[in-house]
Amino acid sequence: MTASLARGAAGLLLAFWAGTAVAAETDLAQGAPIQLVPLKPSSQVPEQGLSKEGAVSKELPSTPAPATSAAAAPGGIAAPKGIEVDKLGGFDNDALGTLDPGQGGLGLDLWRGTPRGTVAALIAATPSSIRSPVLRDLAHRLLLSNANPPERAKGEDAGASNADGPGANLIALRAQKLAEMGDVDGLKALTAVIPAAFDDEALARLRTDASLIDGAPADVCRDAGSLLRKYPGVYWQKLQLFCEASEKKSQQVDIGVSLLHEEGEDKDPAYFTLLNAIMGEKGARLSAVPAATPLNFAMMRAAKMPMSEDVLRSAEPAVLRAIAESPNASPELRLAAAERATLVGAMSGDTLAEIYDKASVTEAELASALGKAQADYGPRARVLLYRAAKGQEVPAAKAEAIGAALSLARSAGVYPLAVAVNLPLIQALTPSPELAFFAPEAARALFYAGGTDAARKWAAIAHRDAAASTQLLDPAVELWPYMRLAMESSTPWDESRFRAWRAGQDARKNDGGNLADERAARLLGLFAALGDPVAGASWRSLLGSTESEPAAMPSIAVWQALKFASADGRRGETVLLALVAAGSSGAENANPVALDAVVEALRKVGLAPEARRLAIEAAVAAGV
Repeated sequence: MTASLARGAAGLLLAFWAGTAVAAETDLAQGAPIQLVPLKPSSQVPEQGLSKEGAVSKELPSTPAPATSAAAAPGGIAAPKGIEVDKLGGFDNDALGTLDPGQGGLGLDLWRGTPRGTVAALIAATPSSIRSPVLRDLAHRLLLSNANPPERAKGEDAGASNADGPGANLIALRAQKLAEMGDVDGLKALTAVIPAAFDDEALARLRTDASLIDGAPADVCRDAGSLLRKYPGVYWQKLQLFCEASEKKSQQVDIGVSLLHEEGEDKDPAYFTLLNAIMGEKGARLSAVPAATPLNFAMMRAAKMPMSEDVLRSAEPAVLRAIAESPNASPELRLAAAERATLVGAMSGDTLAEIYDKASVTEAELASALGKAQADYGPRARVLLYRAAKGQEVPAAKAEAIGAALSLARSAGVYPLAVAVNLPLIQALTPSPELAFFAPEAARALFYAGGTDAARKWAAIAHRDAAASTQLLDPAVELWPYMRLAMESSTPWDESRFRAWRAGQDARKNDGGNLADERAARLLGLFAALGDPVAGASWRSLLGSTESEPAAMPSIAVWQALKFASADGRRGETVLLALVAAGSSGAENANPVALDAVVEALRKVGLAPEARRLAIEAAVAAGV
């Protein structure tokens, strides 16, 4: 067959196949296909705003859904309250969001002074997996904020392009980044406020992928035929085939497969194997693990294909969450996926705790949870420690189990997991002299989660117990850095307190002077970044100490841009540059000098509470 004949045949097949979508939609209206991903019911998904916890603290107020806008933009499209409308150029859909300033948004003047092309480039460069709860929360709030859009270059049309650059459709870029971060609820909320006039293929695909992840096959397949007619691309052809295979419509599947082969789209054997498995072919076996995209995952779920641990290597954050709740994944795989999803913010601590609660454990394992965790610390050990703590009725025994969970997690570099699941248990305990041994761990976790008031109560217990304490490091001295990092203070620098804390660090666990010096230098850097008047004598005491090899610095362009943006008060640009400079590892493995610059920059643009919490994250990561 010649190339022109092949194209003609493909066109006829596509026209015929797309025409069958009407019949398929009618059939689907009578009976929905198999549910792909059994996640939370749609009734639990808010219409607007974030449902996941960017911060694990339950003391912080949750972000409510914004009120309906009363402002009117040209063309009859509602504009968010306070948004400036260009009456000559028309309404700019990039102004849309779900968070007003009083509801978690970062302000209507978010992009003041920042060129549009810079915003587009920085959104694209923002890491999709962010392990820092504070930075992740800032990223989500920025992407969902109502804000006057950055100025366009002369002659640009609102929503003209999805490409990066001065004319980029920023709301599409924001939606794409939310999808990459696994914030399915935020993505749905943002795309829901976009007027139909500004809709395009990129947004349609984001919504479809979100529905595949969120277990809404009826919604996906109801619209598949019309989307294929509107956007006749390979993705939509594959989606339509998946829907038809789910309904066992063999004739339509045969036509669609032939079309894909005619077009040369036969280089994805895993897709066709999954298609055959969904159709009921018992011998269908995957020769290789497919990329864990939303469509591939939904197909594996529908085909009831068992999943191997290899699927985690390429899984997007949202897919990690779906694997964690998938019945065709092993308990071990689901647990690993759940913890990874929680670390990058695609799953809340409450949901992870529910998965821990469902894990199968024995009474004997719970009775020896601490010993097992100390011998082999991993996901299973974290389940046992959590379940042991939750099952204890005696406050002292409960506190002991929680304390062990927090301490081991901190040493293993997974402290956010332990805080996320144990925070409700900590909050349920009442600070008392009988629990003084638990005060340092409880206060540190609460400071980390942003619960400063509750943390101070535990710190007061530690202070009262200091005289009777037999611990190597005085509990009150141990918590002094966190007390100072958490609260803005005009008190002068107290060199004696710093020396007392450092003396305890020098002796702690016999880990050597170099590590103690590094912790001290890390702490002083964080104090300085927060504007604390650190005395020169404190710095001089660290001169000559050996330092470990630091992580790579961000590029000089990012470094200088962060400096100038924060000095000029360009809040949105500063937040995006901070996210790029800190990288995906956040406070854990970022270059300490770069992280100090991020803390200082956030403080300068009016985000002091976030800067302080990031400093606390860094202190915990450094072993303070």
